[in-house]
Amino acid sequence: MGTTYFNSLSDRASLVFDPAADVLVFGGYHSGPDVSASSVSLWYTAEFSDVTFMDGVKAARLASPMNLMQLTTGNIRFEDGSLLVVGDNSTDTSSDNLANTLTGGSAADQLRGLGGNDQLNGLGGNDLLNGGDGNDTLDGGQGADTMKGGQGNDTYFVDNLGDVVDDAPSVGPLLVSTTALGVQANHHSRNAQLSADGRHVVFESGASNLVAGDTNSSWDIFIKDTQTGAIRRASTNSSGVEGNGPSYNARFSPDGGRVVFDSTASNLVQRDTNSASDIFVKDMTSGATQRVSTNAKGTQGNAGSHDALFSPDGRQVAFESDAHNLSTGNQFRYNDVFLKNLATGAVEVVSINRAATVQDFYTINANPDLSSNGRYAVFHSTAKNLVPGLFTFAGGVFVKDLRTGAVRCASTNMAGDPADEPCSGGKISGNGRYVVFESSASNLVAGDTNQDSDIFVKDMQTGAIQRVSTSAAGGQAEDSSHRPSISVDGRYVVFDSTAGNLVAGDTHFAYDSPSDIFVKDLQTGAIRSVSTNASGGHPITMDGSSNARFSADGRYIVFESSDGSRLLTGDGNGVTDIFRVANPFM
Repeated sequence: MGTTYFNSLSDRASLVFDPAADVLVFGGYHSGPDVSASSVSLWYTAEFSDVTFMDGVKAARLASPMNLMQLTTGNIRFEDGSLLVVGDNSTDTSSDNLANTLTGGSAADQLRGLGGNDQLNGLGGNDLLNGGDGNDTLDGGQGADTMKGGQGNDTYFVDNLGDVVDDAPSVGPLLVSTTALGVQANHHSRNAQLSADGRHVVFESGASNLVAGDTNSSWDIFIKDTQTGAIRRASTNSSGVEGNGPSYNARFSPDGGRVVFDSTASNLVQRDTNSASDIFVKDMTSGATQRVSTNAKGTQGNAGSHDALFSPDGRQVAFESDAHNLSTGNQFRYNDVFLKNLATGAVEVVSINRAATVQDFYTINANPDLSSNGRYAVFHSTAKNLVPGLFTFAGGVFVKDLRTGAVRCASTNMAGDPADEPCSGGKISGNGRYVVFESSASNLVAGDTNQDSDIFVKDMQTGAIQRVSTSAAGGQAEDSSHRPSISVDGRYVVFDSTAGNLVAGDTHFAYDSPSDIFVKDLQTGAIRSVSTNASGGHPITMDGSSNARFSADGRYIVFESSDGSRLLTGDGNGVTDIFRVANPFM
């Protein structure tokens, strides 16, 4: 390769780089703008491979087996005289994680200590000092420096009014699906949800090694304490006996003390003889297990029930069911969304309009969600008569006012016209004003020409609708986006997408790439990827990350990923795992 100028590369170029013979130069190509080392972003995997440089305009990757620890001031050069110093500044990686002294020059340098108790001396210029692991000493010297200590007990020398100290640990994703001792799950885990404060995570897993005595060879529900590491199984009966069938789709109660889930197990409660999936509530304090998918008299449903969640006060449970004996209002339809009062046993049909108009027999009503104030329910429906005069083509997202019974369609454009393609996955903000959903419709917003599934958010007060799955500049995604979730305050939306052009530095390089998790700030338009490792590196295999959700306070995001080895050093179980990350905007 010889000498290559970064300015000459196309965006997202991938280079075969020999650290002993090749040189990558920033600036100096056809009078292109000079770039300082401190202004260049570096991304890499947990193993320090697939190093990607980003200068704010374009990204370029040094493909494996090139390693971050092999970067030196000799093979990475800046024409303005600034320096990128990594570890011991040698292509020999043996001592990079030991205690090293990194010294810059008079320009705006970037020093990265990696492991060990390092001494970072910026000297002149507006430097970027990143200590990495270990108890580091960071001295920016002259200039307005940015000093990031990373992990460990770090010491900073602040000698300029413009100096910035960031002592937040550089922590990447937290692996959740482990035993109390940190041993990885021996089977896939998925479908996670956070407690209100983000401390506890509930998820389903087919693993048999997460708790002692797991011998049912089936999917179970587990609760992980991310502070202590403790893990408990929730899919047991009131005596603690494990279920004799699989359990799925768990959700916390608002106070975190109970869990609701669906299961085909027949031994979680007495007289479970319907051979169908039922909804259960587990009290994690008392151990009591209660079946919810029954009618007001306690008669079990005559078909399967799924996808339950608690009301904001914890007194009711919403769920979908194919059963037609749960309420007098649904004897003739395919399936419905119900609301069960846990105290009285009363069951209300949600997926029906105020006039209680009978729907077609094959109508599908699914995916319920509730606003935090308890007034509104959102759900997907293929019904053609929920809103008089509004014909939805192949399914829409609807909002029901549980106080008045009124039903409105959320999957419409600003003029009130319904989407011209199916819509699903509706989630609602805490006050019920905003509804987020996914759709491949092209008529919801102007300029939608990508012919892919996009994420939209509807303002139920003003009727305004905007596309969420865009770059910060408003560019539409080059591939599909799915499974949105909205923060309680309605400001942030998280979703997964296989698009490679939503954020700068996304090293997917091609269509049909692995899905990433993205967070969009609806107020500013900013968008970030969170399915990255501690250094910001993106997965590059054909696996990916999906199914993300916020904690109630919006500070944390949980998701599942089959690309854990790229997200976290030591993740070698080869199965889908659960990860928790911080919301980068909070």
